[in-house]
Amino acid sequence: MTSGSMAGAYIDIIGRNLSAVLDSVHAPNELTAFAKGLVHPKQFFDLYSENNLAGEYRQIGTYHVSILDDDDMSFRTHKQRFAANSNVPNLYEQVAHAVGVQLTTPGIPAIYYGTEQAFDGNEGYHDNSIEGGSFAKDRYIKEAMFGGAFGAFQTANCHFFDIDHPTYLRIAAIARIRNSHDKIGKALRRGHHYLRETSFYDSPFSIPGQGELVAWSQVLFDIEVLMVLNTNGLENRGAEVTGV
Repeated sequence: MTSGSMAGAYIDIIGRNLSAVLDSVHAPNELTAFAKGLVHPKQFFDLYSENNLAGEYRQIGTYHVSILDDDDMSFRTHKQRFAANSNVPNLYEQVAHAVGVQLTTPGIPAIYYGTEQAFDGNEGYHDNSIEGGSFAKDRYIKEAMFGGAFGAFQTANCHFFDIDHPTYLRIAAIARIRNSHDKIGKALRRGHHYLRETSFYDSPFSIPGQGELVAWSQVLFDIEVLMVLNTNGLENRGAEVTGV
């Protein structure tokens, strides 16, 4: 689904001969901005609003493939990965937590290779004095994982697949919980999504603003799985959270 306005056409096709579609263009940018604390969280979670057709189908979770990074980044103003141009001190964790949002909200999560190693590919590496125009700028987000002329982090012939990388380990831990066969895993895969209100310093419960502690739930029958994420890349955050 490239946009809410096109959702009807895609959903009609799904009903006839497709099992799912890539949720590209708007959703990856909203996820990026939310995970980095750059926008009000409702801007992302409204994608799951049942007040519109696209939101209804996202809530079902079996028809849309959620994306953070992909092989052409056509949804971004500039071709760059989530980790590009980031100077937060906990970048490895921030990348993992963005993928963690994919793993704990409705949908089929797609993890683009290299994201689990916090690759920071960015078309800004392009040297126009050597190669004019926008020729082949896709290569900067298609870095070689296992050694090649154009590798990650502006290298050549380097091997980067590391199962001990902090981003890899954190994503793997969240994925194990999601893929488990117990009630928690089933709720994460099949549950209904709810954004939760929070309160800090005895303020009234409400949906928090950008850069604050954000909470959401996946609910399936008698099980609620509560997720809490600090979207501030530089400071600790705390709050009380509502539940069912």
